Amino acid sequence: MKANKEYESRKLMEKCPRFIRCNAPICPLDLLQDERTFIPGEAKCNLSRAKREALAAGTDLPRKGMTKAEWAAHCSWTSLNDTQRAYKMRHLTKYNPKTTANMKIKSKTHSRRPVNEKALQFRQ
Repeated sequence: MKANKEYESRKLMEKCPRFIRCNAPICPLDLLQDERTFIPGEAKCNLSRAKREALAAGTDLPRKGMTKAEWAAHCSWTSLNDTQRAYKMRHLTKYNPKTTANMKIKSKTHSRRPVNEKALQFRQ
């Protein structure tokens, strides 16, 4: 039985484009990843989550190609109702430095010279 799972695991992991040169002891595409051991400092899988999920589609992987941390975050997010998700999204975008509102605030406060309001209107 275990030999069969080892074979199936290897077939799944071989689908990964980085399989040949990968040296991560824990592969998210491994059916037996919970039985493997990880020592801090060892390599980790660096294939993107989206690619791992695509490779795992249609398989019986317990975490669908996600790492333990990704799976925990996924379960936490899916357990929230719509109101809780909306609250978290508002909170995240409020402090996201990539939002345009925050960028304008930063540029005005960190400027060494006074901001010319007419010039800003002309640029927009």
